[in-house]
Amino acid sequence: MTSDAALGRSEILGATLRPPPAVISSQEPVTDRGPEMPFPLDRIELLRWPGDIAGREVAAERGTPRLLLVADDALPPRLDPDEDWIRVPADERDLLARMQCLAAQFDRRRRPPQLADEAVLCYGGWTVVVSQAESAVLRPLLARFGELVTWDDLRHQLWPGGTGTVRAMSARVFRLRSRLEPIGLTIYTIRGRGVVLDHDDRPTHLPGAPAPADASSNKTREAPWLRS
Repeated sequence: MTSDAALGRSEILGATLRPPPAVISSQEPVTDRGPEMPFPLDRIELLRWPGDIAGREVAAERGTPRLLLVADDALPPRLDPDEDWIRVPADERDLLARMQCLAAQFDRRRRPPQLADEAVLCYGGWTVVVSQAESAVLRPLLARFGELVTWDDLRHQLWPGGTGTVRAMSARVFRLRSRLEPIGLTIYTIRGRGVVLDHDDRPTHLPGAPAPADASSNKTREAPWLRS
């Protein structure tokens, strides 16, 4: 009998649901197709879980987004940012919807945010208007997107004379964070060192949708890689 891990894409789909015509197999590495080209659904890896652990690792190494087809009696694993899961057997419409969300999320993550005209932040197809004060905080964070900006570096950007305090900078960061989280960005705080502007790995709260339970919290968002 053929094992789950040995099944190809068409066999996986055939065993779980009727595949849509656009879903085909692809083993090519992921490349950026340009800002006008959305990530194609046929490049998403469909993998049985827990039958294809090795295939998941290979796809992760290639940087390919992955949709895990979780068996009815199995627990889904802890997901990476470029993954999602659905329990099978599944309705074809549910599968397509999940793939479309995963593709959109992947598109957002592979393209850094851009500040236009010092007033409009563009990211993942969404825009947010920022004030002059917010733009001043954003510039050094965007220049080092995903990297640490120390409090000293931020102070020199905001107050060239060096008069700003960490408390004053934290207040500006908090106000800016609340502006950015609805479009899928956040500012992490590295305790005692500085801040990092990065993708928000929580479920994205898009404009017009209900706010997440902690959206109004004024607690500092610490970088997840520093949590115990």
